[in-house]
Amino acid sequence: MTGAQSRRQRVMLVSRNMPPLLGGMERLNWHIAAELVSAHDVLLVGPEGCAALAPANVETTELPLQPLWKFLLAGLRIARREAL
Repeated sequence: MTGAQSRRQRVMLVSRNMPPLLGGMERLNWHIAAELVSAHDVLLVGPEGCAALAPANVETTELPLQPLWKFLLAGLRIARREAL
């Protein structure tokens, strides 16, 4: 394989619904990240405490969960920076 073919795609998952919060959406998002990391480099942007519970080999950035507007603004800033 050439360098371009062997390079893994980067995927960014931005969600407030990740462990340590509990519920069905949090479990679903955790499993999505766990499956994506098998074929991609995954960056997870989630609530404080998510790094300790994230699937193995998932890069994490934690943001304060409350208030919502702070999470959204910080998530947008990080997503934009990483996308560029």
